Amino acid sequence: MTRKLSAVVEALCFVAAALISPAATAAFLSFSAGATPGSAPADPIVRVTVSGVEVHNARGASFTIPVGTTGHVAIQIVSLPNYQVLNGWTGICAGLNTALPCEFDAGQNITYSAGASIRNLVGTLKFTSSGSSGVSAPTALNLLTTSSPDGQVGTITPNVLQGCCDSLTDTVIGSYVFQPQTVLAGACFQSSTQPSVSASVSEGQTTTLDIRYKPDRCAVAVNLLQPFHGSVKSTPAGIDCPSGPIAPDSSSPCDAFFSFQSSVALQPLPDPGFLFGGWSSGCAFSLEPVCTAIAQPSSAKVPAFVAASGGSADLAIAASSIQAANAGNGKVQVSFTLTNSGPDPAIAARAQIGPTQIAEFSEIPAIVSDSGACNALSICNWVLGDLQPGQSKTVSFTAATTNSDFALKACTLSTTADPDQNDNCTSATAQLAGVINPPPPGSNVTAALGSGNTASTTALKGTSDVAAVQISVTPPSGSSSTAFALTGLSLQASGSGNDQLDIVAVKLYPDSNGNGIVDANEKSLMIASGSFNANDGSAILSFAPTGLLNGRTYVVAIDLNSQLASVMSTLGLVGMIGLSSCGLSRRRKSALAMLFVGAALALSNCGGGGGSGGSAVTRTYKVTVTGLTVTNNGQPVAVDGAPLTGGEIRVQK
Repeated sequence: MTRKLSAVVEALCFVAAALISPAATAAFLSFSAGATPGSAPADPIVRVTVSGVEVHNARGASFTIPVGTTGHVAIQIVSLPNYQVLNGWTGICAGLNTALPCEFDAGQNITYSAGASIRNLVGTLKFTSSGSSGVSAPTALNLLTTSSPDGQVGTITPNVLQGCCDSLTDTVIGSYVFQPQTVLAGACFQSSTQPSVSASVSEGQTTTLDIRYKPDRCAVAVNLLQPFHGSVKSTPAGIDCPSGPIAPDSSSPCDAFFSFQSSVALQPLPDPGFLFGGWSSGCAFSLEPVCTAIAQPSSAKVPAFVAASGGSADLAIAASSIQAANAGNGKVQVSFTLTNSGPDPAIAARAQIGPTQIAEFSEIPAIVSDSGACNALSICNWVLGDLQPGQSKTVSFTAATTNSDFALKACTLSTTADPDQNDNCTSATAQLAGVINPPPPGSNVTAALGSGNTASTTALKGTSDVAAVQISVTPPSGSSSTAFALTGLSLQASGSGNDQLDIVAVKLYPDSNGNGIVDANEKSLMIASGSFNANDGSAILSFAPTGLLNGRTYVVAIDLNSQLASVMSTLGLVGMIGLSSCGLSRRRKSALAMLFVGAALALSNCGGGGGSGGSAVTRTYKVTVTGLTVTNNGQPVAVDGAPLTGGEIRVQK
């Protein structure tokens, strides 16, 4: 019986070889290395051996060479520039540990696609300064390295920009020295407190160079319009405009230099028969009698003096009259009341809430109640006309805010002489706790199939990055998406194909444009890769936290083997199952079972089934996302929506 079984196995192997063995002529290796987008191109030295014999050893990011149809192929990255590292293998060795060479056995007259993802080591230099953004301190710099970006010491030359904010600039890792410059800009004089600053930039990290500047002095200026009808003095002393002594280091009694960013109080002093009518510019059109100026480049402060009306009026705002009430839809109504307690009418009365208070609100209308208006969200003014003795006037506005409470300051003025101006500006804290009650956000992250999924996809054997399923991940409504991070996926395979043998890698990519496929520029952004543990088996992808944007999409893709597993590889099992229903003796069943197993092994050893000599067979594959791991500020959160099954991938064997 053993002889007969051996003969059958030999015959089956011969027939299978005649049907499925391709005419082996030549095989090729196509290799390409890509680098991080926007950075230096990949520049590796690559060595290729076939069964221990070197067939390629040269610098280059891509090449195609013959490797023959037999033998063990090994690819090694011999060297890279100091600022580049191997990020991962792609193509036929996708998902392989980067510490290992890319290896495989040649066996067909095909072109093997292999490659490497090269990562440029990039860090960030952040320049800060003790200077103000309004002064030409180095808060934004252009970087210029005097040596190649290979980690060697370089020199950074600052390009000082005025009126800009802190700037982050990516640069190749290495050691750098910053040489600050003495700056003279506008009405401020500055000099650095140290000759240079050194920094070493680490990969993926932000290194801050704190450039401490010591601006000596900045000018504060007052501009009085003729006829003057008053004067302005400063505390600290220095300005006595228009007719005082000329201040040191200045050519006018209306200009003076003060310590950089120090506060300077400007007090208007009206002439007899005139009243202070507000600051017409430079102090945000404020009604407050004292304007606080900051010693830095800014516009001139221009006070207004108006002729005093006859009589005496006493305008005042009670702190208790500043109120906040719920206006619905996340908004609050703020109001305050002013009263004329003097014996005469208050002529041309005005009221105001200033810029500090308005900044507390996230939204405010341009037009407010009682002929009031807001000027570019910086100040709100009300023109109230005349207030008779004992008369009160309440003004209000409605605005959106998320603050629970904040300080408000309201001021009022009139052209009528006011014997007591101490109560013309009143401060109070508006208690908004309990007024603004937005609905609490949901607690769960939501996962869903992306709009780029297709019901069916046709792919070729040996193809990489075939899109299997597109998913979108959305944080809870009303929450900050930056606090959430995707850290893992659980996957399940199904279909008629052998997922363990036919799918050489399953990968996760960000889908930057949401089109449901892996674009060329996304290939270097691969987040994680793995493989299925069995036919119709599972795979778990775990990776470093990946930040979520609202509704961000990802693509799970597969790499297909260039040879699909044979249908006949399961012949022994199928045969034994069929025998169980036949009316044969136990001895004959055992003999026939051995025949089925032997036939299956023989076909498997002879190269599998299918091929140019047989009829085409279509294999199908599906990938289901059975679970997602998401964290919120490092803590796991629940995810709704799984399982999510992608479209069917059809491959002709």
